[in-house]
Amino acid sequence: MSSRGQIAIPADVRDNMNLEKGSKLLVVSEGDTILLRKIDESAVEASLEDVLKPMWEEAEGAGVDEEDVEELVHRSRGVEE
Repeated sequence: MSSRGQIAIPADVRDNMNLEKGSKLLVVSEGDTILLRKIDESAVEASLEDVLKPMWEEAEGAGVDEEDVEELVHRSRGVEE
C-alpha cells in the first residue's frame, strides 16, 4: 500500500474483471478482510432512478419544477443566486 493508501490490482485480475481506468469499486471491510467489488454503474443508475421516480412524481404533482429544486438547494447551502 502506498503512503496515500492506494493499492495496485494485478494486471491479470484487472483483465479478468474488465477493470479499466475509472472503473468503480465498492470497498467492504470486515475484521482483517477487505473486499473489492466491481460496481455495475448501469445497475446503480437504474436503482437510483427507481428510488427517485416516486419523489419526482410527487414533486411534479405539487407543482415543483427543476428550477424550484435548484433554488432550494442553493438556499440550503447559503449560496446567493
